[in-house]
Amino acid sequence: MDRQHMTDLLLENESLTDNLSDTAARALRDWAIARLHLLPAPQEEHFTALVRFLRQINRLAGALPDVYAEDLANLLSMHQSAFGAARAAGEAECARFAAQLSSLTDNQMINALLEWVVPSAHTPESHSDR
Repeated sequence: MDRQHMTDLLLENESLTDNLSDTAARALRDWAIARLHLLPAPQEEHFTALVRFLRQINRLAGALPDVYAEDLANLLSMHQSAFGAARAAGEAECARFAAQLSSLTDNQMINALLEWVVPSAHTPESHSDR
């Protein structure tokens, strides 16, 4: 599967963002496409892991304000599967961050989550609606 086909699939799959506002959905998709383009030669397994990661973010947004530390630990693991690198966070840090997310809008949550998971890869576009 080539990069353009993967991009098209991300744009067409509404189940990845159906719990999000249009602005939050656009920010998440833009981030995902940018991450996809950072991979030297994305393979289907990268794409599948990325889709799982996006679905988990979508589920978290749909569960607001009920976000739990285990959900965030799973999200970090999914990012590891998709990109081979993960932020390290203990249970206490995940619990603190989950509590912070509970008071945010979906767009604020997307921005905060992406910055928390991958600070160095957070794109300028995702800051536009803070």
